[in-house]
Amino acid sequence: MEESFSSAWLMYSIFHSENEDNYSKLTDLIAVADYSNHAIMTYSEFSEGLRILNRLGFVSSKEDKLFVSDLFKDYWTSKFSKKKRLYVHMEISEINKHISKLKSSMGEKADFSISSESDFDKAVKDYLDKMNNK
Repeated sequence: MEESFSSAWLMYSIFHSENEDNYSKLTDLIAVADYSNHAIMTYSEFSEGLRILNRLGFVSSKEDKLFVSDLFKDYWTSKFSKKKRLYVHMEISEINKHISKLKSSMGEKADFSISSESDFDKAVKDYLDKMNNK
């Protein structure tokens, strides 16, 4: 999958899985990703997307929690808040365009990771188990 699409898909999923405490858990973002693209992202898509989103200043993490930055929230509000209807793929497409535009001027930051591949795989398994037991 195209790198910026994966990043946009991940950003959409983190943003829309944010809970009342203003963070996103891995299993919740996997659920939103599945809903929005009818697919479970791979660990490679997740980790590379997360690295890009962090370098753009769109997400940060603490322990196993992902936080959407005010920078991205401001972008989202300016782009989508006045829309009467939001369509998933249109929103992801617009986020993708924004990421692609910004990536060329992206500064270097340290590598960024929230979880190991085994933690990611466990979250996917937990999500799928929950879906199969409904």
